[in-house]
Amino acid sequence: MIYFFLLILYYIEYMKYFCFDTEFGGLKKEFSLLTLYGEILDEELNSIESIDLKLKPENGMYIISPEALQVNRINIVEHDKAAISLKEASESFRSFISRHAIAEKLIPLGHNVSIDVKFAKHHLMQPEEWNKYFSFRKMDTHSIGLFLSISGFLPKFDSYSLKTMAEFFNIPTENLHDAKYDVKTTIEIIKKMKNLTKGNLVNK
Repeated sequence: MIYFFLLILYYIEYMKYFCFDTEFGGLKKEFSLLTLYGEILDEELNSIESIDLKLKPENGMYIISPEALQVNRINIVEHDKAAISLKEASESFRSFISRHAIAEKLIPLGHNVSIDVKFAKHHLMQPEEWNKYFSFRKMDTHSIGLFLSISGFLPKFDSYSLKTMAEFFNIPTENLHDAKYDVKTTIEIIKKMKNLTKGNLVNK
């Protein structure tokens, strides 16, 4: 019993964010979800555990657009060999998330993360179940970048894309549009954003 309460306290203090990214067959949620990579982060943005999924439809019939594949560079033939069924992926995702959202809901984190939430919620969890594990609040490095720009911490950019943010912080961009790489890049970006404001603490 004591161990159980200690475990609860651990999760309350440390399990805060789920930084994740998805690649898909098109912008509408009805298109196939192809990959999802995510990391559980603590309050200090340290990674605790990750999940890496390659998915395929139950019937094997992908709904994809050529434009999407040009962007994410996914070879569907090779992808299909390593992918697991949507049902298996959903079970893995549910098991992973439920381990980390024991006492407090996770806050989704990402770059333009709302679209990733849309696809994950549509393909991997029912909305009611999603709301059980995830906060309605989101942390988005796109919005944070825009705010830091108007606050004077960052220059004004024509675009606040992940590529633009990464280039500003001298983070390599050649492998962007790969879910895992995008998550790693997003984590580096938000850590650097955090460092930009360190000298302006309200409570020093």
